Amino acid sequence: MGNMEAEALLKFIEERLKKIHKPDPELVKKHNADPINKGWQIPDGALWEQSDVVHDILAFLAEKMIEYNKEKQKEIKGFLEWLEVQLKIKPDKSGKKGIEVLTGKSKIKNYIGDYQKGEKHLTFEEFWQTLEKNKNKISANLKSRGPLRNHKRRI
Repeated sequence: MGNMEAEALLKFIEERLKKIHKPDPELVKKHNADPINKGWQIPDGALWEQSDVVHDILAFLAEKMIEYNKEKQKEIKGFLEWLEVQLKIKPDKSGKKGIEVLTGKSKIKNYIGDYQKGEKHLTFEEFWQTLEKNKNKISANLKSRGPLRNHKRRI
């Protein structure tokens, strides 16, 4: 979501929370007639906020955030699996395989960064330096940069 879209959404929410909206008279009658609302009556013609709309928007955004996070985790996992295949990482003496063998594995695993912790993404140069430090553990030819150069944008 861009900055302008976020500002528009915040303005929309702010407007919904102002007591400037006139509820539908039929809905007010129905609300006031329900015994469960005996202690919470809406006066006829009263201006009201639309907090239900705000609630629905926030619930929708929360669902989207969860969905996007799952999608991001799936993409990260797929990229790391692809990377392991491309690098042809040699298992270590203790039986560890793949990225787990590499020095700086946490940098590689967290290449995308973590905005909540204020961690920036790994630049391609930092990523490449980490791989070069592990050249003895990698069977692929890093000097050619062949398979990885083509996927620099993916990182």
